[in-house]
Amino acid sequence: MIYFDTIRNINKYVGVCSECWIIVRSLRSPINVSGIKCQQVKELSPSWDLFTEYRRLKESEEWNQDSFNRIYRPRFMSEMKASIAQNYLKKLRDTNDNILCVCFCPNEDCCHRSLIKEILKYNGVEVYESKS
Repeated sequence: MIYFDTIRNINKYVGVCSECWIIVRSLRSPINVSGIKCQQVKELSPSWDLFTEYRRLKESEEWNQDSFNRIYRPRFMSEMKASIAQNYLKKLRDTNDNILCVCFCPNEDCCHRSLIKEILKYNGVEVYESKS
């Protein structure tokens, strides 16, 4: 099963997931959590151009569900069609392990995590749905 959460909650998944994919473009220092193998997978994060656009929208107070759906979503989904991204998505589709995908965003509704989850669910992958 594939799990999604914020980076600050990795410890909750020790003993549940064998791997943690940190799906961010930039990571200042490696993350080490005893009991779970963590690796950065920047290929499942937004490009620098898209991230820059997100920052612009956020700083101008235009970042919301509408801008996420109208601007961010189509560009990110297009980026996920690249062969390198497809290779990682295939690994998630084909795994028998429990893998956690995390990033820094506190609100998954306006985050690329939700789009990765959507792609996987569309392809029949079992993803964990939080009850909270």
